[in-house]
Amino acid sequence: MRPLLWLPMLLLRIVTAAAGLIAVPLMLSTDNRPAWLWRPWHDPTGQASWWPAKAETRNPIARRFPNFWWSAVRNPANGLRTYPLLTCDVDPLRLEWRDNDLPTNPGPLRRTGERVGWFYAWQGAYSGLWLCVLWSDSRHMKLRIGWKLVPDEDRFDNEWRPERAGFAMSVLPFRRG
Repeated sequence: MRPLLWLPMLLLRIVTAAAGLIAVPLMLSTDNRPAWLWRPWHDPTGQASWWPAKAETRNPIARRFPNFWWSAVRNPANGLRTYPLLTCDVDPLRLEWRDNDLPTNPGPLRRTGERVGWFYAWQGAYSGLWLCVLWSDSRHMKLRIGWKLVPDEDRFDNEWRPERAGFAMSVLPFRRG
């Protein structure tokens, strides 16, 4: 039942992301900052100062238009996490999960000798699925869908645990690493 909430959130993110492809260039052309809906959550100014340096190694569009790429393509609709009804206040004591006792990050997963690591976490009506599948020594698939609810255990891909979990969808079928 919980994954049924994913459908309206996916639709909202798709519409917002599509609108961002038009709105972000218009906003960048006027004051060089995207509006709050497409602004990175960790960058209140809308100027991802570290992103242009990272974009140098990426594709030519990201290199030429780094703020557009960051706000409209890489993290579209990231500002949706500022709305209380669309995010989950994470309470570690109420967070539940099921998993296969393996890491969801490719490096630690490779060290186990296994090929698949996953977990499904939920808190109330909010839920999220994280999956990592190793294809080879250098390629893997990473799938994340739902709210970014990360159990508080070292084996999970938990570089950060936000107090408010936003909705995300990331499908990276042949990622390097």
